[in-house]
Order: sequence, then structure tokens, then C-alpha cells
Amino acid sequence: MPKVVAVAGPAREFRVHRNRGAWLLCVVMLANLISIPARAYLSESFPGLDPTIDAPVFASFAALENATLTAYMTTYIDVSALGYQYDDTNSIYVLRRTLNMSTTSTTLRCFQEFALGLPGLIYYTAAQLNFLCAFLASDTRLSYVNRGSCHVDRSCALDIGHSCIWLSQRKGDHPDVYILSYAYTAVRWNDWLWIKLFYRIAITGLVSQRLYSGYWRHVRDLEIVLRQHGHCPGLDAHKWRYELVLGDPTAIVLMDSWVAFALVVDTWLSTNTIGVAILLATQVDDLWAMFLSLVYLSRTVWFAYFGLCATAHTLKKWRFEHAFSEVDPTLVAVAVAIYGPLLSQLSAHMEGLVRLYHWLFALCVPENAEAHENELGPGCAMFTLMIGSLPLLYGFAHPRWARRMHAWKRKVAPAVLQDYASPLYNGLKNRVFVRFLSTLHTPTLRAEGGSVYALFATNPRYKNCPTISLRSADCFLLCYHNEALVTKIRLSLLDNLDRNLADPALAVRIASVVATSNMNELVLHPSQPPTLRRPRIPSPWCI
Repeated sequence: MPKVVAVAGPAREFRVHRNRGAWLLCVVMLANLISIPARAYLSESFPGLDPTIDAPVFASFAALENATLTAYMTTYIDVSALGYQYDDTNSIYVLRRTLNMSTTSTTLRCFQEFALGLPGLIYYTAAQLNFLCAFLASDTRLSYVNRGSCHVDRSCALDIGHSCIWLSQRKGDHPDVYILSYAYTAVRWNDWLWIKLFYRIAITGLVSQRLYSGYWRHVRDLEIVLRQHGHCPGLDAHKWRYELVLGDPTAIVLMDSWVAFALVVDTWLSTNTIGVAILLATQVDDLWAMFLSLVYLSRTVWFAYFGLCATAHTLKKWRFEHAFSEVDPTLVAVAVAIYGPLLSQLSAHMEGLVRLYHWLFALCVPENAEAHENELGPGCAMFTLMIGSLPLLYGFAHPRWARRMHAWKRKVAPAVLQDYASPLYNGLKNRVFVRFLSTLHTPTLRAEGGSVYALFATNPRYKNCPTISLRSADCFLLCYHNEALVTKIRLSLLDNLDRNLADPALAVRIASVVATSNMNELVLHPSQPPTLRRPRIPSPWCI
């Protein structure tokens, strides 16, 4: 009888599945991040679809002004459709405003009581303001019909377009009713559009690479370890299974200075489109155009994110992490979405802000060209700083306010310990989302994790990024034994932790004891620096 040799079958793997709701949210956030460069084409021209529009060349500015005004007044003579008009073929944007001058006194203060709120006001040069003020003060206003004034827009000395204002009248209207038209012709170089397209493809690749190397690769490795070994050594795969609730990887990309800088550059590669978006955000005649402009202006949130990245490097260099309260990336986006349109409205109606723009646009213009030329560079820099400084003001002001509130709360109520393992200890978006995940609210015997945040609370020097909250990127591991949920584990990426190895008083050393789980374990000690227990199987995640 032949001898039979018993051969061991493959080891049973642990069952691991992703929570569908969290997985869907993660995919949506992924698509949102990857599509950031492409969303510019909601308002910009795609290369090759429209003809090239070059800057006109004339012997003198007077010749340019006369030819342009004649062309505008001939082409856009029909003012029956007031408000906003876009000529896609010629890349011309036209905005109009009705001026009822029947009760308008010639003694009004021109800038404060007449010009504020007019379309394109922040781009008016001295010559255009003088034209309007002369019209206001004139006793023969009809003589200004079919007259106007123009200027050239430059960005870093490059000609990016030209604008004109002119006055006209509509048949059948009262003689004292005038139409003020503002038209802007944006240059459109197809070669430049192709360069921007390839640049945006490169940015998309950079964002995708950062998402994979900084988050998805770690999620994949975590799932492999869980399937093969469980969350702790020596467990029975027949009795244990896992549900993985993924986090939001957005903050992983936002904290990358190169990504933020690349997207700031991408925004200002289209200076003329930003200028048009600011114009269209202040008009209400075409709500769809206004909506697309607001979506386009939302890209300026990268000014704020880059400011946070630059501030983080400065705080780490000078060891000033305690002076700043990290901000929720979602709240930054919401704040900029509100602040950006508000800033656009103020730039048309607030005298001090309009005059500041006028001064900045004329700052780098040669004296002999100030009346008919704008250099937009200084104004763009100010706009960038105004958007970028918003979260910084909060971050630097909050620690002092928080200390006062903490002292007041200690007087009126007993201190409540923060549950750092809780899914509610999260960013706004994730806090809202987890309330709909019943599994995260099911009572369990044990809840673990969040030790890195307990450490951050004792000393912000341990934060790798002291300006942007990374809590939303955490995963939650639900451990089931015999189909009963027994443990919830909050898993944070170890990259969030600055181990301060150059400072012996703070250094997080590797413990001589191996971790009891298959993840890193940060152990906090009351009177000495924390230690880090490494698992037998290398892992980027920490409990």
C-alpha cells in the first residue's frame, strides 16, 4: 500500500472589507483632488478649439484707442440686451450699466457717489476716471455719447489684453438715460494654451503620485497585513473579521508644499481669466456666468493652502509650533468660498479697496503710460496675500483665545477628558459623515488609538505639520470576534509624527519591547519622552 503524505493547505485568510460609505466618500475626494487642474476649463478656452487672438500692434496708443473704440461701438451697437455679453470668437467680454442722469447732480463727488459699482471699476486708469468725471460734471452730457477711453492690461510686462469704456444711448429712452459699456479683449495664444494643458497634466500626475505614495499604498499594505495576520499575532482567522473605514486623503495632498506651489503657479498662469472671473462674479445679469466664475475663483483656495505650508516650514524651523492652531482644510475651503466673492464685491463698491487696486496697478507703469496702462502684477500679489492670510490670521489668533476659554471653562465646569480615539474627534466633513455610519457608534468593549493626538496636546513640537489638521486621514478598524464587534481602533499615519530625534529631551525612541499588535504603538510616559513599539511586520500605521 503506497504511503500517503499529508500536505497542509493554504492558511485561511482573515476577512477584510471596506466600509462602502467611507469608500465612496474617499473616491469622491480622490476624484475631486485629481480633477483640480481640469476644472479650470469650465471658464478657460481649451487649446485648438478657438482662434488665436494676438495683441494689436499700432504706431501709437491713440491709434489703438481710436481703432478699438470704433470696432467696439460698431460691433456691439445693439444695447437692447443689457448686462453681460460674451463674444467667444473674438474673446471679448462686454458688461453694461444703465445710467439715469436725469436727477444726477453735476456737483456729486465723482468717485464716491458716481463711479463706485460701475463694471470693471478696479481696472479703470486715470484717463478713464477723468472721462467719467468730466461726463458727470458736464452741462452738455449728450456730447459724450459715442465717446470713450481705453487702456492696455499687462502682467509681468506681457500684454494680456485691453479694455475700453464708452457711452451710448438706446433709441426710445429718455435723453438723460445713457448706457455705459465696458469691454475687455483677452489675448488668446494657442501655443500658451497647450503649454498650460501639459503643465496641468503634469500637476495631475504629481497629485496622483502623492495620493498613492502618501496614502493609498499604505491602505493597501494595511489590508494585506490584516488579511494575512489579523490585527494581532496569534488570532484565529475563523473567528475574526475586520471592517475598514477609510479616511479622507485630502489633507495628505494639501500639506505637500510642491503641490500647493504648483497650483498657485497654475492659477496665475491665467491672470486674464482671474480678472474676468472677478468681473463676472460682481454681475447678476447672467447667473450661470456668475456661478462658473465663482467656481473658477474657488481655485484661489490654493493661495491659502500654500500659505499654510510655508508657515508650517517656518514654525518647524524656529520651533514655534505652539503659536499656531492647526486649521481644518474643509473650513478653509468654505471660508475662501465665502471670502473670495465678498472680496470681489468689495473691490467694486469699497472706495479704499478700489483706490488701493488703482495704486498697485499703476505702481510699476512708466510715468508716461500711467493714463492708459495697467501692470497687474502688484495687484495680483496683493490678492494672493489677502486670500492666503485668512487662515493664518485664525491660526495665530486662536491659541490665545483658546487659552482664555479654557481658563474660563475650568472655573465654571469640571474638565472633560478628550476622547482622542473617537471618530468625532475629526474634521468637520468627517464628523458630519461619521454620524451616518451606525457601525462607528456601536458600543464596544475597547476603543484604542489617537495616542499621537494626545501627544500633540501635551507638546505641539511633535506635529510634523503644525498648520493643517490631518485627523480626517485616519482610518478606523472595526474588529469582530464571532460576529460581535469587540474593538475599534483608530489608525493614524506615523508620518504625522515628528520624533524630534535631534532633541534628546523630546526624542521618541524605539522601545525594546515589540508591539502587541501588528501596528506601531505609541506609549506615553508621564515623566519622560514617549516611546514607540515597533511591530514584527513593518507598518506605517500607528495606534
